[in-house]
Amino acid sequence: IVHDKHGRIQLIDLKSGHGVYVNRRRIKPNRPRRLRDRDTVIFGASSRVYECAYRSEEGRGGDKDGDSDDDKLTFSDSEEDKPSEQQQRKKRKEKEKVRCSHLLVKHRDSRRPSSWRQEKITITKEEAVSTLMQYRQKIAAAGSQMADVFGKLAKKYSDCSSARAGGDLGYFTRKKMQKPFEDASFALRVGELSQIVTTDSGVH
Repeated sequence: IVHDKHGRIQLIDLKSGHGVYVNRRRIKPNRPRRLRDRDTVIFGASSRVYECAYRSEEGRGGDKDGDSDDDKLTFSDSEEDKPSEQQQRKKRKEKEKVRCSHLLVKHRDSRRPSSWRQEKITITKEEAVSTLMQYRQKIAAAGSQMADVFGKLAKKYSDCSSARAGGDLGYFTRKKMQKPFEDASFALRVGELSQIVTTDSGVH
C-alpha cells in the first residue's frame, strides 16, 4: 500500500498466492489499483474486511473525482522475476564443461560386466580396484609424461569404448555422467589425477 503525490492510496498485489480483493473483486498482479473512499479490501484468504476512508485536510489532496491521474504509479516485476543468486549459480554450473580422460576397470558386479576386451568379466570389485591402483601408480610416477602414459594404458586396458581415444571422453556438462564421476571430474584441476572413483559401471 502506497500514497501517491496527491495523497491517494494505491494498492498493489505483488503476485501473492491468494490474491488481493477490492470490493470483492480480485485485482490484477503488479498493477496499481487506486482506492476510493469506502472501498473494501480483503487480503488473500483472510476473513477480515478493511474499508478505505479518506480524511480531507487543507493543503492535502483527497479522493476527489477531479484529481488528476497524470502521476500514475508504474511498477516493474523485473526484480521479482530476476533469478536469485542461487538460481544464477545453479545455471552457471549447468553450463560448465570439462574434458576428462578415464581408464575403466569393470568387475563382475558392474551393471554390464563385459567389454571390447573381454566378453564376460569375472573379477571381483576388490581385484578391479587393485588392478586400477597399479595403473594409477604408473601414471602418477610418469611426471611430465603422465598424459602420454595414461593414454597408452587406457588404450590397452580400459573396459570403456573410449579406450580407442586413449580414454578421452571429450567435453561434457553436468548431469551427463554418473554422479560420482561427475563430482570427481568437476572437482579436478587441469592436469590433476583423481583418486579411484566408483560408479555402477566399475572403477575409474
